[in-house]
Amino acid sequence: MANEPVTYKFITGSSNGFANSAILAINSVTSPGSNLVIVPPTKADGAKRAYTRDAAYDPSKVPGAVVASSKFTMIFFVILVITLLLLGVEIWMAINWPDPLTTLQNRVSSTVDKALTAALGAIFGLLGGKQIK
Repeated sequence: MANEPVTYKFITGSSNGFANSAILAINSVTSPGSNLVIVPPTKADGAKRAYTRDAAYDPSKVPGAVVASSKFTMIFFVILVITLLLLGVEIWMAINWPDPLTTLQNRVSSTVDKALTAALGAIFGLLGGKQIK
C-alpha cells in the first residue's frame, strides 16, 4: 500500500502564505479529492510537470512546498459547503423572521451563529495549519 502510485497535481504558488492559502482553497473547491502540491515559484520541480504518478516521489521533501492530500481537500470542501449553507440560513433568518424574535427563534439564531463561528474557525484552522511547517 505504501508504494502505490498517487497522482499529484502541481501548482506554482507564491512566497506569500495568504496567496498559497487562496490557491489551496480555490483548488479544493474546483477539484475536491485531488492531491495538491503547491510549489514555490523559484523551484523548477513544479514547472517541469503538472502531474506525476511516481510511487517513490515524496512531495513533502520539496523545500517550501505545501502538500494537501486528497482527504484534506475533500474535508476542506465539505466544511466550506457547510459554512456556506449556515451563512445562507443566517441570511434567510435575518430577512424572513419578524423583528421581535421569540425565545425559540433566539435559541435557533444563537445556535446557527455558534455553528457558523465554528465552521469559519475550522476553515482558518485548516488553512493556517497547512501553511505552518
